[in-house]
Amino acid sequence: MGKLKDTLCKISKKQAEKHRDEMDEITGTSNFICKDCERTAIKKKWLCKPKKNK
Repeated sequence: MGKLKDTLCKISKKQAEKHRDEMDEITGTSNFICKDCERTAIKKKWLCKPKKNK
């Protein structure tokens, strides 16, 4: 990982498609959810307003 420079909340659909493998690793078994856009990730650093996923 490391090619994505923004949080998942800020990347475009085109960027997500370009980095599909990295996206799969980041969103695996999601532990966090963004309060604004409801995207999920395994680490809170990938979201702009993360909260613990229940």
